[in-house]
Amino acid sequence: MPGITQQPLADMAEPLPPYTTLPQPEPEPPQYTLPERFTIGRNSTHHLVRPDQLKAHLQLLAAFDYLRQRVVASESLIAGLEADSEKRWVWFVNLAVERWYAEDTTRISKLKPLTKFSDYFPTLLANPDLLTTDTPQPERVSAWERHTETPYDPFASIATLTHKPVNCPRCSQTILAPFIQSDGTGYAQSNFSINCKCNYPITKELLGLHKFAKNAVESTSPDKYFAGTLHTPRNIFDIKSGYVIRERLLTSDIFKLTKLNDPVGQILSNILYDAARMRTILSKHDMKPRLLNKIMSAYTDDRVFSLDLVGAVLRQALFVKKMVDLGWTEAGYFSSEVDVVALQHCVARYHAFLSLMAESPASFFVPTLDIDLAWHTHQLMASLYKSDCLILVGRFIDHDDKVEEDQLATSFDLTCRAWSVCLFP
Repeated sequence: MPGITQQPLADMAEPLPPYTTLPQPEPEPPQYTLPERFTIGRNSTHHLVRPDQLKAHLQLLAAFDYLRQRVVASESLIAGLEADSEKRWVWFVNLAVERWYAEDTTRISKLKPLTKFSDYFPTLLANPDLLTTDTPQPERVSAWERHTETPYDPFASIATLTHKPVNCPRCSQTILAPFIQSDGTGYAQSNFSINCKCNYPITKELLGLHKFAKNAVESTSPDKYFAGTLHTPRNIFDIKSGYVIRERLLTSDIFKLTKLNDPVGQILSNILYDAARMRTILSKHDMKPRLLNKIMSAYTDDRVFSLDLVGAVLRQALFVKKMVDLGWTEAGYFSSEVDVVALQHCVARYHAFLSLMAESPASFFVPTLDIDLAWHTHQLMASLYKSDCLILVGRFIDHDDKVEEDQLATSFDLTCRAWSVCLFP
């Protein structure tokens, strides 16, 4: 065709000139400088947590994960659990769990010394090897063995921690209850039940009722106040609230005593040793269902603590696993300055999250994983966390990890929208 020049096929088959790759410049590392101060609501503050504290916390989580791996892999720990690694972990947590709750350490006299431990955590976060070392100081080991009469090594102590002494609420005899039974009725199992010599069964429900009755007849402050009545959002030791609720409950007929030599036993007899009956009676005393449920949830067994510590630790294990899956608990993961930028962002985003809660006190916000890491780290320093919340946010912020999945998803969507509106208008 005119105007078109066709090239010979031989020319088209000639090889192309050689291709060489030009050296590409290395990408610039992300640039970020952590602010010296942050705005939370109407307040300005220095950083409440630091990247190095987050790294130390991750080191502690790595130690917890290693412990869990050892437990679930140890088939010889106890007979009957050889084939179920998860049950071994639940059983182990039942033996090992020893934590504290903010209200309990002010309400229960014997737990008050635990508040001092939180003051040590800033120092421990600066030197996490003190928490995670495999070779503790001999003084620490001897102190543990002297006070607990069990080996320091939790795996060695398993051989001695096979039974738990339980006092029968009916006859006061002490019964040794196995932690594990093949039929699921051991103390560390959900269907705990053991028959006393007085021919009545002892259950967790009955032990919880006994604890509640003992609390009701207690006359010494602050132990006399019922669980869940002192720690209000804006006052961590609201004696007025505790007093009003206690007096309201004690007007019930179930607390009318004629046998002063055994007031606890009479209270249990008045309710026929029935938790449902007691709830029904107490609900008639101008008590909001939510408050009554909160109080009664603290009396589900005979343990001194007011929350289900085993459940709390098992839920915490889910968070630890997420950190492990991200690779954040691996040694040296944040060793370079470039990698530390991620932790700096965690710190900054956590302060923004606190600001969001300060601006919207009625909302329930759900954090992302990185913010949650910073939040957990802040809570390790319990005394500081408590005062920081009250001063900067205007209330104590409880980290509720028992939220249902549907509510969690809805609240997370709300959080995303509020985050976009408040921080990126």
